[in-house]
Formats: sequence, C-alpha cells, structure tokens
Amino acid sequence: MNVEENEMETNAIVDNTGRVMLFRSMITDISCNLNLQQFPFDQQICFVTFASWSMDGSKLDLSATPKTDNLELYIRNTEWGLTDFSLVIPSAFITVVTIVGFFTPHSTTGENTEKVSLGVTALLSMAIIMMMVSDEVPATSEVIPLIGKYYIGLIFLIFMAAFTTTLTLSYQMRGNSGQETFGSLKIPSNVGFQVQ
Repeated sequence: MNVEENEMETNAIVDNTGRVMLFRSMITDISCNLNLQQFPFDQQICFVTFASWSMDGSKLDLSATPKTDNLELYIRNTEWGLTDFSLVIPSAFITVVTIVGFFTPHSTTGENTEKVSLGVTALLSMAIIMMMVSDEVPATSEVIPLIGKYYIGLIFLIFMAAFTTTLTLSYQMRGNSGQETFGSLKIPSNVGFQVQ
C-alpha cells in the first residue's frame, strides 16, 4: 500500500500553546476472512485493529462515525435480488419433474426411453444452474456454502432417479426380448400386486 497515494490533503492546526494537530484521512483496503458456510444467507463481521508505530495510545485518538452501517456507496446488485427466484425455485421444479417422471408407469410395449432422456436433461439443466451459482459464490470460501450443498443434493437425487430408471428399463427390455434377466432382480412369477 502506497501511503502517499492514499492520504488526502489536510491542513495542520496550531493552537496558542504551540501544539500542532494534524488530522489525516486515509483510504485503505481491508481484507477479511469470509465464512460462507451459510451463503447466500450469511452475515459477515470484520474485526479491524488500528495502531500507530510512532505514538502510544494516550497521544492517539481514533474515532469512528456514529453510524455502524454506511450504505451511501452501496450499489445494489440486480442479480442478487433474482437469485432466490431464478435459481432455487427452478431447480426445485426440475427435481420435482424428475421425481414425478421416475414414478410414472413404464410402457409394456416397445422401448420407452423418454424417462431416461428426462433424467439426463434434468442433470444437464442442474449442471448449468450449478455453474451460474458458482459464478456468484466468492472464490475465497474454504467450506462448501449452504446453496452448494443444496445443489449437490439435488444433483445426486436426479442422478439416482436417472440411474434407477435406466436400470429398470434395461431389466424390462431384457425381459420383453426373452433374454435372461439379472439373477438378483428376478421376481418369482407367483408374487403379484393387486390393485382394487
């Protein structure tokens, strides 16, 4: 940090006893360790220590403005206001559609791969949304944020639905074509379900 560049011009005040007072203003950048575990619902508290190398505490008077939150220079980011709606709700909707698609009945005639296509499309959609979220999360985080855990959980759920659908369709196609099905998945013919 270059002190000469960051100091603002100030005038010295000399009182009748000969005491010289110089009030110096300085603009400085302060970095804080961010705890983003609850992102995007996090709050950050930064502790800052000011000290002087040339004066002790009795000769140094530091004061802050009475307002703790100074939002005069704050510029609202339009993307943050839309994050709750444009990322969380559509991803939950994609997951619900995938789960509903998983529980829809299979066709007994011909190949029925639409359910697999739905699962793969949902995974691709979630990957794109996850990339959009990763662009918004600060890169300084040492932990996985809450929203990252949410998306990882949704992607795992969609993956399991697509994988199980693929396995079920493979089992059905083998049975329909007369091929030997997997031994551990065979259901005895005398076991049936009755719907009333």
